[in-house]
Amino acid sequence: MVLQLKNFDRLLLKANNELLKREPTVITYDNISKMGISAITNQMVITKEIGNRANIYAIWSRASDSEIWEVMYIGQRTSASFEERIKQHLFKTPTGTQSKIKKVREQLLKKMISA
Repeated sequence: MVLQLKNFDRLLLKANNELLKREPTVITYDNISKMGISAITNQMVITKEIGNRANIYAIWSRASDSEIWEVMYIGQRTSASFEERIKQHLFKTPTGTQSKIKKVREQLLKKMISA
């Protein structure tokens, strides 16, 4: 028996477009050495962006404001802990937690150098 979902192709295309075919939300950093501080200044942006039903996310980067955005990472998390997981990737990671914060910091440093 094969499980089929009516209009699955359309659903998949819509999800792909909403995640990857749009302009990313810009996160700003006040101090790369103390990235955790920027979580506060970006709180409203993050809350507005994720809404209340999110559970799949993409982290984007670009070398400068004139470059094209590129996807660094696609992740998934339950809605209940979604916002906290985004903050772990972008601002501060608890000990023992896997995240992309090192890659984010590397990209920020590259952007500073190229500016």
